[in-house]
Amino acid sequence: MALVYWKMGDKERSLEHSQRALNIYNMIDDEVSAARVIANMANVYYYMNRFEEALAAYEQALEVATRIGDVVFQSRMITNIGSVYGVLGEYERSLHYYKKALKLDQRIMHKRGEAIVLNNIGDFYGSVGKYKEALEYFEKALAISKEINDLPGMSIRLGNIGNCYACLGQISKAIEYLRKAVTMTSELKMGDWIAYYNNDLAKILMEAGQYDEALKLAREATTFAHNSKNISYEVTGLSIQARIHEKLGDIRKAFKLSRDAVTNLDKTGKIEGNKSDIYFNHYHILKAMNNESESYEYLEKAYIDIRSRGDRIKDEDLKKNFIENINENREVIELWQVLKKHR
Repeated sequence: MALVYWKMGDKERSLEHSQRALNIYNMIDDEVSAARVIANMANVYYYMNRFEEALAAYEQALEVATRIGDVVFQSRMITNIGSVYGVLGEYERSLHYYKKALKLDQRIMHKRGEAIVLNNIGDFYGSVGKYKEALEYFEKALAISKEINDLPGMSIRLGNIGNCYACLGQISKAIEYLRKAVTMTSELKMGDWIAYYNNDLAKILMEAGQYDEALKLAREATTFAHNSKNISYEVTGLSIQARIHEKLGDIRKAFKLSRDAVTNLDKTGKIEGNKSDIYFNHYHILKAMNNESESYEYLEKAYIDIRSRGDRIKDEDLKKNFIENINENREVIELWQVLKKHR
């Protein structure tokens, strides 16, 4: 039942049923089944923005997987731990876990696991602005997903390749790949991934001036994310809608949506994605309203988030890439430095 509710997007009911199952397995000392339930609960925690709880649950499941020698389960938990660290901005730590998982998957020739880890290594390189390296890993992951006919995996790789092309300035290719991802995730009923790639495509279409379709996709993403209690994708969808309305000249609507986005963001504290994106969008809208004082506050929030993530990167070359190669990071930092001088 927990899995049924998970697929329906009802995460709270999924957790309730998982907890009941966990209680039963603990009563009969079935440690292995309990660990698998804990791992599933961790997945739900992750998509509910409860990242610390997800991390603790993945680590608990990993301990059992390691002890019983289930290498596939072990690799999956190591990969998921890496994903949580990535969301928390601990990029190098996430890569450390991905490399460990990749060795395990390649050793036992677990192709699906290998594709997932290669994809996540691509995510790491994208997070630090090394887009060509990211693209190489996404394409390797896509090749394996095609080889084993993993359709959900293919849809994710296609979407990530699309995002990579967007960062490399190849917008038509980005739209082509993201359209495929949006279609596949919808046809396969892939839950939160539908909202994720709808938002991504909406953002790129907005930047390409295709406002009507962008707005439709962002609205769909926001509604889906709200119904499935995925605050990260809901906040992102609201923020994208706000920027589209700003570009269409409806500043009141833009402000209301953006205010909702930053309010929800500040309530939850952490999202899967960059808080700086949401704050920077709000800066633009407040700036368009000639609210100089408050707009500066949100620019500063965006700056602090970027600096906080950058400061956690130990490798100096990676840190430089993170600041200089990610356009929005560079734009926020340069703009904040200029405005600070004049205050």
